[in-house]
Amino acid sequence: MLSFDQLKLPIGLAFLFLAAYFLLGWFIRDSNVQKAVAIGAVLGAVGTIGAFFFLWHQSVKLKDTIQLQTETFKLEKRPYLFAYLSKKGNKSVEFDIWKNAEHGAFYGGGDLFFENVGQVPATIGKTQYLVASDELGDTNVVRWFEEAMGKYPDVKTIFPGQQNISVALHPQLGKKPRLVYVGAVIPYTGIKPQEKYWYKFSQLFIVQYRKVPDKEGNLKPAIAVSPHFADHDWDKHSASDPPVLSTPDWNYWLERSHIKQITTSGE
Repeated sequence: MLSFDQLKLPIGLAFLFLAAYFLLGWFIRDSNVQKAVAIGAVLGAVGTIGAFFFLWHQSVKLKDTIQLQTETFKLEKRPYLFAYLSKKGNKSVEFDIWKNAEHGAFYGGGDLFFENVGQVPATIGKTQYLVASDELGDTNVVRWFEEAMGKYPDVKTIFPGQQNISVALHPQLGKKPRLVYVGAVIPYTGIKPQEKYWYKFSQLFIVQYRKVPDKEGNLKPAIAVSPHFADHDWDKHSASDPPVLSTPDWNYWLERSHIKQITTSGE
């Protein structure tokens, strides 16, 4: 149904022509028929122009409406993917670190859980995963897994509301890592393969080595991990290419006064 704003123009034109009709009927006499015919022709031309203007105006509004509906449909009928690092699927950042006595090295990170809060399934493209420490640099977590296990168990499809979908990101980090970076870029598509989206997870962690008293008062080694800056991002409907992950500038972060205090306090 047309709104009042849409009807204002045709109603105004109708009143204009009714007024013109009554005026012509009042003033036309035998002596001025030709003049009245000329006036009628002019009014007819004005009415034609008005009709064309009305049709053009409605076509523009219709085009804008269709474009708005198309954009709204695209925004609503797409997957929205995000990821979070966790131990058991809790949606809070959880970083775990432990020492392997046999290797004499620390392992750590977590499971990266995926969630799709959109209305259509997400098909995952070629993902980037990066786990790095200031001691080892890039740990090549995917390559290690492929060499050790034959294949990295990556995620390929995530349905709306699907739970507990994750990949393992907890490789060896070194003998005594002080900073650990975990990142992932997940490109994906929805119901139209040509429309591509992406999500970026990026988090730096600070590792602190310290000694705490046990029940008997004896000092025992302990490790505390603090999440530092997070650089999560997404495509923002911009059709932009996914970003490329890179290792942080370790020296820059280790020289920050508070980080330096944390990472050297147990030495």
